[in-house]
Amino acid sequence: MHAYLDTLTTVALLGTAKRSVPTPPAELRHLVQPATPEAQLLTYAATVNLYLQAARETEKTARLPLPAADPETKPVISGPAANCLQQMLGGHYRDLVPEFLTLVAQQQQRLPHHCLPQLLELGHYDKALRAGLLKVLTNRGLWLARQNVAWNYALAVSNAADRFTLGKLPERVAALTQMRAANAEQGLAALAGVWSTSSAKERLALLETLNTNLSVADETFLDAALDDKSKFVRQAAAELLKRIPDSAFVQRMTTHAKTMLFITREGLLKKRLAVRLELPSALAPAVSRDGVREEGKPKGIGKKAWRFQQIVSCVPLQTWRQTDSLTNILNACPEEDRGLLFTSWVAACEATGTAAEALELVTYIPSADAIKALAPLLTPAQVDAVTITLLRRERMLSRSHVGLLLLQTGAPAWGAALQKDLVASIKTSLKKWSNAWQARQVLELLVTLIPISLLPQLRTLAATLDDSPVQIPYTECLAKLEFRERMAQAINA
Repeated sequence: MHAYLDTLTTVALLGTAKRSVPTPPAELRHLVQPATPEAQLLTYAATVNLYLQAARETEKTARLPLPAADPETKPVISGPAANCLQQMLGGHYRDLVPEFLTLVAQQQQRLPHHCLPQLLELGHYDKALRAGLLKVLTNRGLWLARQNVAWNYALAVSNAADRFTLGKLPERVAALTQMRAANAEQGLAALAGVWSTSSAKERLALLETLNTNLSVADETFLDAALDDKSKFVRQAAAELLKRIPDSAFVQRMTTHAKTMLFITREGLLKKRLAVRLELPSALAPAVSRDGVREEGKPKGIGKKAWRFQQIVSCVPLQTWRQTDSLTNILNACPEEDRGLLFTSWVAACEATGTAAEALELVTYIPSADAIKALAPLLTPAQVDAVTITLLRRERMLSRSHVGLLLLQTGAPAWGAALQKDLVASIKTSLKKWSNAWQARQVLELLVTLIPISLLPQLRTLAATLDDSPVQIPYTECLAKLEFRERMAQAINA
């Protein structure tokens, strides 16, 4: 059969005008012969290719019979819930799949078997989906994952060592991350074992897995990585070391920072707070080794300020809070230096800060950059409180509204006060939005964030939109929210 396919390939290259189509093998003579040589060539070639694939797969299966999957122990989701899932997998509201998986996991249910291949394939391409999918994969899903190397990310930690050794780089990174989550010491030992034989690209990707369960036990390895040949590996090592507050790296950076940022008490009674910045004019070799670099400077910042920012961002904020609150220190800072100090402290807080420190900085200047960096540190109650303040400051909602950004990047508690203020902001915005595009940008974001308990109030607002340019996007928003409601009811039934 392979020889016949080779002959067909030759005919295709030369053309049917110069070479006739050969008679098909006996296995294919039952086919109806197309009228023209060209049609015969294409039909036979497609059929032979399919024949070879089917034959090869059949032979492989015959040689290697697969053991059956273990019996399922969890109840399958209801028929209505499965219908919702099928709609999403078909492209209707596919962005709601993560929410669906979370609800299924909460109810200790399992997915229908016929949906598993498509979900596993989605997880292969969409890494953000994997965490939710792994929580609901049961015996059949894990059995399927063992049959396709692209789905190996779903396998248990017990298989991680083999995937780390034999897999491609993305699989190795996923496996090492699993190993770190289960046993940080074992993960570090696995990384150390392949470090010297790995390429710079591999070292960089694998090193970043140490962010999982990062601790002072990783310090020695990371400190050695500061001398790596690759500048990108060196920078990654420094970024990880600054997340270990008790490391020698942070102590060194603290010493350097105290030669640049001076916070003192002045006056006869030592009550007046004074803040002074002395920007470094050059970098000592030891500071350069610790990852402080001259290149990579953001736009709008000078070289000296860039050096200052990199160094101060490595120092835990409690170092400066011993003198006064962050707010009072920023207020006492000269106005021309205040933005630089604030940006440096946001980066420091992102690395080693507390919820209280994050709240103080986000409240001081609720910029988009600060919210993106610090929202994950805030408690749900803090997210609610700050969002309410931001909504009241600017009622009209837009894609760039920092209150919406906080809801998107934080974890709100969705208390009654926040729900009330958000509905008030939506009501105001419906009156002020001048076109459907403006409304759709905000509503498409909100509809996946807000709790479905707001649906009755939002339905009431729809009655005020007759002949409004935003009526269509708002109706679409309600339809999606109603789908979320049906989805939750079907799973929780």
